Amino acid sequence: MAEVNVMTAAEHEKALAAMEKETPWEERVKGMTHCLEKVLEHADSSPNAPAITYVQTGDLEEKPVILSYAVLRAQMHRVANAIYKLEGVSQGDVVAVSIPSVPQAFF
Repeated sequence: MAEVNVMTAAEHEKALAAMEKETPWEERVKGMTHCLEKVLEHADSSPNAPAITYVQTGDLEEKPVILSYAVLRAQMHRVANAIYKLEGVSQGDVVAVSIPSVPQAFF
């Protein structure tokens, strides 16, 4: 079994500062594609391909739910439109959403 090295918060901050000094964030992400762009790209080229596969209850005997890129894109647009309709939110605003990290929260 592999040994796990657990950092303290101070060690983690020191490691992050060293990484930032070595290669600034702007250089580390240069040329990276935003995940939204990739979802839209796949939705256009392979709309029926599986984008998300999950088991609702965690039971491995249960048949998994498979969502296509077309469904994922539609749901992303639905959420974006709902947020845009909120009072005080304008086009170009940055909005943070805190929801559980489970597929059911999105669908």
